[in-house]
Amino acid sequence: MIKALHYAIAGLKLHERIFNAAAHNISRCGDFNPKSGEPPVDLARETVNTIIAKHGFRANLKTIETADEMIGTLLDTKS
Repeated sequence: MIKALHYAIAGLKLHERIFNAAAHNISRCGDFNPKSGEPPVDLARETVNTIIAKHGFRANLKTIETADEMIGTLLDTKS
């Protein structure tokens, strides 16, 4: 059970980094260079990255909630 919490926390940290990187890249969207003709950021890819991060957060949160419920049940059983 502790291992599950460890993995969930590591997953939260990973998805935080993904989300922060996507947010940083999206903030650079205004740095358009007309000479190159292409925007500096692929907004579609960064939007997908934020959605992936959101689902990763939810999945890891569910793992933490389930572990919390299991610990609560274990403590109720012990007392």
